[in-house]
Amino acid sequence: METDQLQKKKKEGLSVISGKRRREESGEEIKKIEPVNWTELMLKQAISIANKVKADAILVNMETVADIVPFLKTEGKKFKLILLTKREISLKKATGLRSNTIMLPDVHLTRDGYLKFGFLAGISKGLLSKGDILVCVGGRPEKGYMDTIMVMRVGDESEIVSFAEESPFPEDIKPDIFESLLTLVTEMAYEG
Repeated sequence: METDQLQKKKKEGLSVISGKRRREESGEEIKKIEPVNWTELMLKQAISIANKVKADAILVNMETVADIVPFLKTEGKKFKLILLTKREISLKKATGLRSNTIMLPDVHLTRDGYLKFGFLAGISKGLLSKGDILVCVGGRPEKGYMDTIMVMRVGDESEIVSFAEESPFPEDIKPDIFESLLTLVTEMAYEG
């Protein structure tokens, strides 16, 4: 009986779920959101996901002042906010937030490359540790939008770093020195 109703809806061009006529068949124009408007949506969804999965941190590749706005409402939340940026002005604008900022090298990387850099720097600074749940937001900041959300557990990403213990970094290595070295190596690799 249910199958008959589903078949009838499909035959009539109605949505199987709502029973209404599909937009594309009704002549109603479907308006798509332009990529430049994706960023705010992605950031709001990342915050929502972080709350739902009880994330320990959100890692965001932030390149514009507008990227900060959705995070102004996150004060008092249980997750850490880790901002990645290449620009000094973004650092200044983020000072009002309870956040940790990591400077990215001024080289072109893939969206994953920026997040991996931030991931490693976050671990070296003690912001992230094994077992933490991390929501990452990245994209094409040079194009003006974000388009990627990843959820990961620190220690499960063997491609980035593997954990035999709580921290893969010896205690005598200072986080700032590691971050500077990581920046230098990344810039050298970029320059060839």
